[in-house]
Amino acid sequence: MRRHLPVAAVIAILTTLLTGVLVYSSRALATSLEREALRKQRERAVELASYLDAQLLRSHQVANSTAALVEPMRRRDELEGLLRRMLLSTPPQFVYGIGVWFDPYAFDKTKRYYGPYVHRDASGEVVLTFEWSTREYDYPSRSWFEFGKSAGARPAFTEPYFDIDHIYLSTLRSLEDERGRTVGVVSVDLILPQLREILARVNTTPGEALYVTSAEGRIVAHPDELRLLAWARERGRAPRSILDLSLADLEAFHAAVGPPERIVSTTLVEQSGWKVHIASDRRVLFAESRRVLSMAFGITLLLWAVAILGLVAHARHVHARDLARAVELQRRVEDSLRASIHQRDEFISLASHELRTPLTPLLARLELVQRHLRATKSADASHIDRAIAALQRLQALMDELLDAAAVQSGRLSIHLQPTSLTEIVRRSIAAMSHLGSGHRIDADLPRQSFMIAGDASRLEQVVTNLLTNAIKFSPAGGAVRVSIEAGAREAVLSIRDEGIGIPEAEQARAFERYFRASNAPATSFPGLGLGLYISREIVERHGGRIGLESGAGRGSTLHVTLPLLEEGSRSEACPVAPAPLRASGEGKRRGH
Repeated sequence: MRRHLPVAAVIAILTTLLTGVLVYSSRALATSLEREALRKQRERAVELASYLDAQLLRSHQVANSTAALVEPMRRRDELEGLLRRMLLSTPPQFVYGIGVWFDPYAFDKTKRYYGPYVHRDASGEVVLTFEWSTREYDYPSRSWFEFGKSAGARPAFTEPYFDIDHIYLSTLRSLEDERGRTVGVVSVDLILPQLREILARVNTTPGEALYVTSAEGRIVAHPDELRLLAWARERGRAPRSILDLSLADLEAFHAAVGPPERIVSTTLVEQSGWKVHIASDRRVLFAESRRVLSMAFGITLLLWAVAILGLVAHARHVHARDLARAVELQRRVEDSLRASIHQRDEFISLASHELRTPLTPLLARLELVQRHLRATKSADASHIDRAIAALQRLQALMDELLDAAAVQSGRLSIHLQPTSLTEIVRRSIAAMSHLGSGHRIDADLPRQSFMIAGDASRLEQVVTNLLTNAIKFSPAGGAVRVSIEAGAREAVLSIRDEGIGIPEAEQARAFERYFRASNAPATSFPGLGLGLYISREIVERHGGRIGLESGAGRGSTLHVTLPLLEEGSRSEACPVAPAPLRASGEGKRRGH
């Protein structure tokens, strides 16, 4: 027994010592883990409070900048323009509106109320309103106006408030003149739905809830907002928003639903006096302290998990880096392509202009020679005629290229004035008589002069382009049908041919630059493919639209729709112009 006692004692002592060490270590580790958990909990609350401080400080800067810029202004248009620019410079998801509210007669001795206010409407457009500056509103008597004046040059926040469907917050400060006298208030209205989204992003830890309350203890945002509102309505209350509930209501809610024991940390949002609360389930917050006796095995698993996560993170990093390089390479290629296209367009425009410049005097000289040869009945007149026709075709090509360049750069000039669509179409048909192509134009034009606000020369260019295409792509001797129909507010010009048509799969590109259908090779159908591109731009600049109905081998119908003048169509007796190219049916309405 004596030989065994020392061994037993040693085992007992070692066991006791190991037990003591384990107990002490586990308690020390548990305490350390709890302190660390509480520190991290507070850090999360401080991080959110700091973010809110930074966002609210931006509204301070907007209010101060507005006050500094407004003070020397005494023209209404300057002031309103400034407010628009200030609002456009702010993030739309955060700033709703900016207002400058003057004391009675401070801005204009004849106006008691002058408080221009700009805000974003539902579509995001900046809108200037004056309904707030009416006798019925009487803003100088409102509490917020006095609050803003009392705030002085340091912006202050109102309590959050609910209006229609959103929660708002106003930043107010006084507006002072050059002598330091208070003459009004500057307001910057913030929209707070973004705060709800922020909470949704940060509330990802199980058993933990971050929420925000106002300086007066009202709830501004809470992750369980819907449950809180439903709980309040079940008890006979009718809250319009979460702002109608307080911290006392939140405590009653927790008592009713029976949550586990919570540990709450609170941090102040200095700019507004709000408080950020973080409430954590004790069992979740201190879960690590209860698992210290099994940490050895857990750490091993954790290390493997961390290693795997590291490998995954590294793989993602490499993938993201390669993807970023690919995106950057694609961006550079696209930039280079855009630069090349721009250089090409500039070159075409410059070359077209340089080529067109000598064409005009050359064409004029040839026309003088032509008249002389015709007067002398020279046999060489036909050679000059062909040369002039070739130069005129070249000049038309140059004009198309210049117009296409003007469309691309936004410099295409349009001069609108009242004009007759019917007369434009008649003149365009008459101008086609020189083609002598053997085609027939069936014109069904009304006697009415459908009056539109348009540029007659540009619209004639559109009609000529469409008629030229219709004749070019139609078989010899084919018919081109032209008609005008009108409703109460629009006139529709239709030009239909019996030509080769455009395949359905290619029709979406018919109005693009340099488009040529696959069934219309350049060797058989000359042209640059710019006519429809230029025509669409001209029609759209007139507030109209152009559409296409076609099919391979079934001909094409182009519809040009233009708005009539507000006074409607002006009826007047119009003589029927002789239809060139064997035009028939002009001056008649179908069915008569």
